[in-house]
Amino acid sequence: MKDAGLVRQTTEHRIRRAEIAWLDDLVSGDWVMDRMIGLVARANREGMGFDLTDFGESAQIARYGAEREGHFDWHSDIGEASLPAGAS
Repeated sequence: MKDAGLVRQTTEHRIRRAEIAWLDDLVSGDWVMDRMIGLVARANREGMGFDLTDFGESAQIARYGAEREGHFDWHSDIGEASLPAGAS
């Protein structure tokens, strides 16, 4: 696990304080990612009539520990700002 960041590898603990790991970085974690992709694709297809064909990045596992006052505040994952919206 490593310290969680935001867009462009920035770290801002006022917005997010957690430890993360990417599923595709975990040894023997492929089966978990494959299962999640299948479930998400099925839910989108059956529940919303949307046929997902690609996942832009791997799933992320996050731990928001009370000992670090872990949290994830409101933010936006898109945009041109140096920090995601909500960081100002």
